[in-house]
Amino acid sequence: VVAHFASHFEDVRLARPGVENLVFKRLQQAEVSSLIKPFSLEEVNGAVWDCDSYKSPGPDGINFGFIKDFWGLLQGDVMRF
Repeated sequence: VVAHFASHFEDVRLARPGVENLVFKRLQQAEVSSLIKPFSLEEVNGAVWDCDSYKSPGPDGINFGFIKDFWGLLQGDVMRF
């Protein structure tokens, strides 16, 4: 019995292919810059209003209905985040 369950907890070494010889596409400088620029107010507004207001809340209990109702107060904090 012990041998049966011990086999479930053994460290199994798998041979995995390396990535050092792979050639990845590189981003152009304009693409890199677009990844680090801040979101615009229009992008954030669109994302918030595209979400269903009454989907299940996050771990803090807040759903998008609350965020939309109080967007005037929350907008500045969200944009600074």
